Amino acid sequence: MNQLLQNIELGDIGNLLDAIANNSAIIYVGAGASYDSSMPLWGTFLQDLLKEYQHTVFSDEQYNYIRRKLDFQDYVTCAQYMQRHEKDAKILKYISKIYGRKNAKPTAIHQAIARIPFKMAITTNYDSLLEKAYGISTSPLTWKNSSALYSHLKSDNFIILKTHGDAHLEDAILSKRDYRKIIYENAELNACISHLLMFNTFLFVGSSITDPDLISLMDNLKSIHKEGFGPHYAIVIGDESASVHVDFLRDSYNIETIKCLKPNIESDNWKTEAVVSTLTNISGRVSSKNLVDTKITMVKSPTFFLKDACLDIIKELVLATGSMGGYIAYTSDLNRHELREVCKFQQAGDRALDLGNYDEDHTDFTGKLVVINSFIGQFFLLEEDFPQYAYDGNVGTHSSDQDSAEFPLFLNSYKAEFSKCKSVLAYQIRADGQRIGVLVLESSHVDAYTAGHLVAAKKSSIAAAATYVEYKHRQSLTNSIEPFLAKMSEFCKLMNLSRELARLELQYLLYKIDHLDGIIEAFHDIANLTPRRFYYKFNDPSLVTSALKKQKRLLDNTNDKEPKYLAQNGVKYFNISGPVAAIPIKVNGNISSILVIWSQKDNILIKPALNEISIRAHLITNSVDRDTEQQFKKRISYLFLKELNKALGPKVWTTKHLFDKDFRNKRIDRIFELLTGDFCKIGRIRLWQLHEDNSGEYFCCTQSLSSERAKYPNTDSENHYVGIRTIASDPYVSHLKAVSSTKPFTMYYDMSIMGIIDHNTKVLNKDPEGSWLVCPIVHRGRLLGHISADNHIPTKNRRGYSPKEEVPSRRTSDFQRLALDLVSDIFITLLRFEQFEKKYKSEIATMAKRIKLPLFGKANN
Repeated sequence: MNQLLQNIELGDIGNLLDAIANNSAIIYVGAGASYDSSMPLWGTFLQDLLKEYQHTVFSDEQYNYIRRKLDFQDYVTCAQYMQRHEKDAKILKYISKIYGRKNAKPTAIHQAIARIPFKMAITTNYDSLLEKAYGISTSPLTWKNSSALYSHLKSDNFIILKTHGDAHLEDAILSKRDYRKIIYENAELNACISHLLMFNTFLFVGSSITDPDLISLMDNLKSIHKEGFGPHYAIVIGDESASVHVDFLRDSYNIETIKCLKPNIESDNWKTEAVVSTLTNISGRVSSKNLVDTKITMVKSPTFFLKDACLDIIKELVLATGSMGGYIAYTSDLNRHELREVCKFQQAGDRALDLGNYDEDHTDFTGKLVVINSFIGQFFLLEEDFPQYAYDGNVGTHSSDQDSAEFPLFLNSYKAEFSKCKSVLAYQIRADGQRIGVLVLESSHVDAYTAGHLVAAKKSSIAAAATYVEYKHRQSLTNSIEPFLAKMSEFCKLMNLSRELARLELQYLLYKIDHLDGIIEAFHDIANLTPRRFYYKFNDPSLVTSALKKQKRLLDNTNDKEPKYLAQNGVKYFNISGPVAAIPIKVNGNISSILVIWSQKDNILIKPALNEISIRAHLITNSVDRDTEQQFKKRISYLFLKELNKALGPKVWTTKHLFDKDFRNKRIDRIFELLTGDFCKIGRIRLWQLHEDNSGEYFCCTQSLSSERAKYPNTDSENHYVGIRTIASDPYVSHLKAVSSTKPFTMYYDMSIMGIIDHNTKVLNKDPEGSWLVCPIVHRGRLLGHISADNHIPTKNRRGYSPKEEVPSRRTSDFQRLALDLVSDIFITLLRFEQFEKKYKSEIATMAKRIKLPLFGKANN
């Protein structure tokens, strides 16, 4: 019977499914679950016990009396009578001999129970078959451990309670006298079980629900709470399914029944098969319920990596479906028809084995190769017209009535990933209409999977597809800066043009982020050290991993109250003695690498220097043409930074240079020419300085430049907007002043920010519906001025010319913002001297004679 084709109708068991999904369901296992094992049922055990002592203990009259009681199934009375004539120790020893055999194996019912995530299990059986099915190695709790039971219930740990004792512990409950001890003398245990019955949902399997202690508790609870007690559920078989018995259970104890009727197909073991099928279907419906609306993985985490995310997916699916194990394999190239495992997970009883780490080297993935001519390999190659899942209900044994149209692949050569595999369920992983991988579940049960399990597998395959797409996206960002990582000497040349880097004599290291294995690897060997692989795992304590997790710059702090981010091997390897900073480098808003900056001379890592170095690294890695195959020296970022260095003039700016107004203006003019040129393609740019007069503060445009395409006819491209003022109370300026101290970087402005059009729109020839860039110039929390830029181009119409915004591409826009951020730090120096010279001209002239150190750049020795 193939469970995917023939699903059993379980009726309305919604409350049971909800309870299992919410971890508030308890399985109650009776002797019927052990029917197919070598363990005797209760009546058979008492018969064997009677024969054991027939001639040594009992007279013929006593023997015949007990025998008649057994015929009437009055087992408790029989046990009580035999216990009167024989010492407890001998009987307990016999129970241990019969029910404590180590070679006894769990039945299919026990194994089917263990697949369902119950909160706990209660059993009246002495044997250890249930523990073996769950793979629990610790001793279960018995009626003697009521105190321990309470402490366990406070946690979410699964436990097994054996209310009648354990064969190995020789604490078995046998007679009416023993039952009285439980019912009347062990109030703590009774209160605990009553609590479980009242606030949880029970599923009775293999139990006739006639145990005196259980009946007494349920009678009491039902009489007090009436319809508020339950509902509970019981799987009933054959004659137990009679309407009289079903009505009795519902009316007396609010127990709903799940009927297992005898099938039309003849089978000597149909009762067990029916119960197992019912439990399997419950498992399927629970797994689909648990996973349908569950967000399986957080792909937006900064420390996301493919193997870990996939392991979470397959682990949750394996546990939810009660499978033995499973794995996820992806293809790196459809044309190569190759699959490689990324991770696999196996249940091993109460231990979960993470089998997701592999040591084999591969250019795309590290992991085991899935042979393409295997069952899974051939299934993966199926086109979209075929079913996206494959199911083999009995690995290696296939009947002729299986529907090849529904299940196209049944190969006798299937090679299981895990030993003892008897069923396999595979589901294709698809993204954007293409197959990209396969998700595989394996079980040690025959016909282990139902339509419910299929739904769970489908949902997990969708999560696996989203995970792979996110990995590819992040990897593409890393790949986009590969040319820079591969040509580190060129990268260093551009970085070393930083005057702040040279002035403070700082060193740096660039780390690449690997979102496959979850590592951050150093890609540059500074100071000609011996080349070797230097990396941290995402969870390793280090400055770079902390910067990745927090997504912001981190400075090492020697304060004992602060966490120590520095890893000692990094300190030793790179001879770090001074302060250290780690700066996340972002591409398209996602971190692609980490830049670590440090000093070996205990120089202070001042914030402006870190800003300049950080922006420079961002500008290099965010080059507009970073994906092209052209040479490094022909890339826009390379050319822009080289030209910027030329525009700055002398390598060292002294006070003599900075007190020269003509020198300052030329620097601004050259930078503006660069920003409006072919590299940045900014249409128009204006410099605004903060001034103050009797009427208050105002911003005045002191320099401007328009590119040829943005220049209005019959106007000058240079300084056309000089002299235009904006009062400090202007809404846009007020907003800029409010946020500049906390966000001193380039931002986009438009009328949606304030809900009003900029009052200078007309005089500045701006598109009213367009946006513009604003870069604040801030020194020590004080706003000195700002740069405004736009791409508003004059467009001819019937009335003449009107401005229309040319919206740049995302990459061009990002590059423009980074370029403005970079030059804003240069403008800080220029504007400070511009404003200070006006206010304190005589004092600065005197001070200039005393200052010999360079203010910008590093003097030659």
